[in-house]
Amino acid sequence: MGGGTNLAAWAEYLELRGRWLRAAATCGVLGFVLFVTLAIGIRAQPRGWDWAGVAVPGSTLGVWLLVAVARYSWLSLRVWTWPCPVCGGVFALSVWSAWPGDRCRRCGAQVVRAKPGRWKL
Repeated sequence: MGGGTNLAAWAEYLELRGRWLRAAATCGVLGFVLFVTLAIGIRAQPRGWDWAGVAVPGSTLGVWLLVAVARYSWLSLRVWTWPCPVCGGVFALSVWSAWPGDRCRRCGAQVVRAKPGRWKL
C-alpha cells in the first residue's frame, strides 16, 4: 500500500525516528563511559574506594546520563504515538513490536522519503 503524498509528515517522522535512535546511542555511550570511569576509580585505589578521584567526573556523567535517559524516554513516547498521515492511527506502536519501522501497524502505509537515495534507518 502506498504511503500518501504528505512528504512533510513523513519527513517529520523520519527526523523524529533519527533523533530517537541518536538518543538511544547517546544513552549507551554515556552509560559505558560512566561505567569505565567508576571502574577506573575503583581499580586505581589500592585500599578500596575513594570518592576524591571519581566524585566530580562520576556525578557529572551520572547527571548527563539521567538527562539523556529522560530525553530518550520523551522521544520514545513521541515516536511510538506518532499518528499515521494516511489512516490517523498510531504508526509505530503495536502489541507485538515497539520498534518504529517503515510501515504503519494499522493500514500498512509505507514511509515516503523525499530523497530516495538516502540510507534507511
